[in-house]
Amino acid sequence: MLKQDEARELSMKEIIGGSVEISHVVLEPDSALAVCGGDRDFMREVCEAFVEALEGHLEILLEGMRKKDHYRIMKEAHYVRETARNLGARGIEQAALWLEAVSYNFENGRAQVILANFVFEMKRFGDYISRPSWEKYLG
Repeated sequence: MLKQDEARELSMKEIIGGSVEISHVVLEPDSALAVCGGDRDFMREVCEAFVEALEGHLEILLEGMRKKDHYRIMKEAHYVRETARNLGARGIEQAALWLEAVSYNFENGRAQVILANFVFEMKRFGDYISRPSWEKYLG
C-alpha cells in the first residue's frame, strides 16, 4: 500500500508530466528566521500572517478557476510561490509553482487536483506552525 505522499507524487506525475517530487519539507525554519532578521517573535508573526493570507489567496484562485481566468490564477500562484520561497515554505512553494504552470495550459480537472494539493500544503503548513516543537524552536 502506498503512503499518502507517494500516492500524491504519482498523481502529480500523471498531471504535470515528467519528474515530480513532492517536497517533504514544510518549512525551513532557518530560512524563515534569516528573512525575519533572526527575530523569533517576528518569525512567529510572519508565519501566522502567512497562514491567514493564504485563505485570501485561495479565494482568489478559486474565483479565477470559476471564471477560467488564466492570468489571475497565474498571477496569484506566482505571488504565493515567491512569498513561500522567501519564507522557506517549500511545500507551498512547490504547490503554487504547479498551479502557476497549469494556468498556462488550463484544464479544469488537472487544475482542480493541483488546487487540492495546494490546499493540502496550506493545511500542512498551518499544522506545522501549531505543533509544540515549533513553539519550542521559537523559544
